[in-house]
Amino acid sequence: MTVRAARLISIIPLAGPDIVMPLPKPLTLIEGRPLLAHTLGSRPWVKSGELTSDAMIFVLKEGDTLPALREFVNTQFPGCRIVVISEVSRGALLSALAGASLIQTLDSPIVVDLVDILYSADFSPSSLFETHPSVDGILPYFESDLPKYSYMEIQGGRVTRTMEKQVISSHASAGTYFFRNLSCLLTAAADSVAQFDSHQVNGNLFLCPCFNGLISPTREVHPIPVTNVVSKS
Repeated sequence: MTVRAARLISIIPLAGPDIVMPLPKPLTLIEGRPLLAHTLGSRPWVKSGELTSDAMIFVLKEGDTLPALREFVNTQFPGCRIVVISEVSRGALLSALAGASLIQTLDSPIVVDLVDILYSADFSPSSLFETHPSVDGILPYFESDLPKYSYMEIQGGRVTRTMEKQVISSHASAGTYFFRNLSCLLTAAADSVAQFDSHQVNGNLFLCPCFNGLISPTREVHPIPVTNVVSKS
């Protein structure tokens, strides 16, 4: 009997300080479409149907932009779920954990999508996890040397170290972060909390450094190159 892989879940944190603008950042137009819809719609796992809107969890923040964002995501992504936090968290990693509280299928692969970098790619995260049992995380990357990005070192086809806002290589994170399941996300997050002094930037915790907690001699973080990168960060 063939065992079907658990369906992909996406957490989209939209609760950072840069959300508050004359128009909420996710609703600003790019190529005639709101940034949020354009970016999510371009992801290969969305275009293929691997990720559907009812498996999306949006993390929003109370404030003046909340009604517009809530209405937009409910209309654009029917069946999605929403977590509302009362104030800005200490970084995107902790905001993602707020969204993780709504995950029901604990073995499902998870993508945390910051929706601020567009790119072209052709891969199935669920299939990659299924066919590579030693892989606990997947990190899409592109070539850059700008310090505004997070970075990873790659050796032998594996990610060996990650850092936030430090150019430790030419491999910049593409802003989408894949975890095999909720256990791997929590393991990675716990490592960042335990190593707070070395992982924090301006007192906040971000996604890329937490993957250090998934790197070991027997477990793997897998890098995937992407192309046609357009950054909105």
